[in-house]
Order: sequence, then C-alpha cells, then structure tokens
Amino acid sequence: RSRSIKVDIFTFLRKLCPGVQPMHLRMFDGWLQQFDQMQHHQKFVEAGEQSVSALSQMIALPVIPDMELAKLERQFREIDVEGQGLITLQQIEQALNLDCEVLKKYDVSEDGFIDNHEFVAMMCPDEFRPPEMSGFDQEVLGSLLMSCVQRHRKDLDEQKALYAGGVERKNQMPASMRPEVPEETWAAWNAVFDRLDNDGDNVMSPSELRSSMLLSQRVCDQLIASAARVEGHDGIRRRDFLLALLDFHKWRRPGFVMNGS
Repeated sequence: RSRSIKVDIFTFLRKLCPGVQPMHLRMFDGWLQQFDQMQHHQKFVEAGEQSVSALSQMIALPVIPDMELAKLERQFREIDVEGQGLITLQQIEQALNLDCEVLKKYDVSEDGFIDNHEFVAMMCPDEFRPPEMSGFDQEVLGSLLMSCVQRHRKDLDEQKALYAGGVERKNQMPASMRPEVPEETWAAWNAVFDRLDNDGDNVMSPSELRSSMLLSQRVCDQLIASAARVEGHDGIRRRDFLLALLDFHKWRRPGFVMNGS
C-alpha cells in the first residue's frame, strides 16, 4: 500500500459495508464528534484536578515569616527610588536581571507596573506562600474550585459510562431534602463575593479574581473556566458562585432554586 494514499473513514466504511446508508454515516459521524468532545473534556477535568492539587499544596505551605517579608519589602523600596509605591517591569528587569516577559504574569492589573503585594507574590520563596494567600476568602474559593471540578468529573464519568454500555444511576438525596445553610454562612459567602466583585455588577471577572491575589494565576484561570456555566460568559456570576458552594457542602437555601431540585 502506498504511504501517500490517505483513506477517509467514511470511504473505508462504504467499502467495508457496501449497503451502508447516508443516515448511518451521519449517525456514526455524530458519535465520533461526541467522542472527540469527551476527550477534550477529559483533558479539561484533569487540568482542573491538577489545579485542586496545586492549591492544596500551596495551602499546606506556611505563610512567609515576617523577617523574610520585611526583606522583600525593603528590596521593593530600594527599586522604587521615587517612592511611588509602584515599579515598572523594566526596573525589576534591570535591578534583578530577570526576563521582563516572565514578569508580566505577575502584573495582575496589566498596567505595566508592579506594586508591593505583587512584588512579594513574585519573589516569595517556594517554601512559603504570600500573606494574601490565606484566610476565609481563600477557603471559600478553594471550595468553589473543588465543587466545579467535581461537577465536571461527574459529567465526564457519565459520558464515559454511555460508551461503556450504560449509566449506573446512584440514588442521591434530593436538593429539597438537604439541611439549610446557616444564615451566617450564607451572609459570609455573599460578603466574599462582594469583596471580589469590585465593580458591583454581580459578576466576578477574571481580572477581579486575579487582583485579589488569593490564588495563583494558573488556579485563577482554571477556576474561571470551570465555574462559568454560561457559554461565552467571561466571569463567575453570583448565582453560580452560591450554587456551587451549596452543592459542595450539600446544603440548600430556602427560596433559592437548585439545579435538579
């Protein structure tokens, strides 16, 4: 067989089954597309699970000690010769002999400047985590990420089961029978969202999430991609934020309609 000859899958099927009908080929084509989508979903879920693992490893690190933090803040002031509280990427490149292109990912405001907090996050030793990456707000975002990744994993497993010969249905407690979320927890979740939603439009944008510096840039990007439930919607809506947290903790909110309830 000549290596230059490429056989189309449908040409092959017609040769293999001369009586095959066009509708059968269209059906088979649909299955192939579904399988390709499932493979793409598999990679997406694995990336999400890697982000959960990376976040867990980050949380396990101790916060940078005050002495180390003071050294970095002093280094920042030495570069910030004009005392403006901001330094350019070019200044850092010259002072520390670092690649300006590499530094850009730490410029969360994307304005060409690095402030003290961004500098500490950039220069924080690997054995520590920056002081911003801690506290209740980060815990909530961690729960949000895990909830979204678990939802995508569940969807993927159900897709795989279809190709394996059927879906095993597991009995789950209806959302309406779950215990109610404590009022103080509900208020705390909304307060977290309010702190992150800087412009008050009820959507947590990628830039707002990154500027909080609660998560690494990689985890931020994965969280945005995993939590967005509306196709083409670049951000996390308040409702989706609350739905994911309710689902993760197996709680319900009276008057707040859950998917599948």
